[in-house]
Amino acid sequence: MPTTSLGSPASHASVQFLNSVLSQRGPNALPYEENVKFTIRSHLVNLLEEFPSLQVKTETFTHNDGKACNLLQVDGTIPMYYLEVMYNIPVTFWLLEDYPKNPPRVFVTPTRDMIIKRPHRHVDPSGIHHYIRSLLAYIKI
Repeated sequence: MPTTSLGSPASHASVQFLNSVLSQRGPNALPYEENVKFTIRSHLVNLLEEFPSLQVKTETFTHNDGKACNLLQVDGTIPMYYLEVMYNIPVTFWLLEDYPKNPPRVFVTPTRDMIIKRPHRHVDPSGIHHYIRSLLAYIKI
């Protein structure tokens, strides 16, 4: 299989997946406004180029009020350096219905044997990372 500008067949599959799910219409369509779907695709392609360990899929997100909807989710690991040692931090990004007007919801999703120090200055007890704007600027979103 030929590689794409993203560098790998897996990335090519992710781009094809995005093209497919963002072009769906009707009751099974994702809840994003039509005029931002190209922007969403562009942002996610940039993210996958920067962090090839991430994967895009659709999943059901349940809001705090109990409302559930099918949304784009990105999960995988992002490298982080601490004391000159690289750690691969597992993360989950949710693109909520109002994306890109509002930033994605980003969670650190620790493995069973991973501990997030409490209190942590960047990650709350639910795993949400509140300093997403600086990360998004870094990855060109």
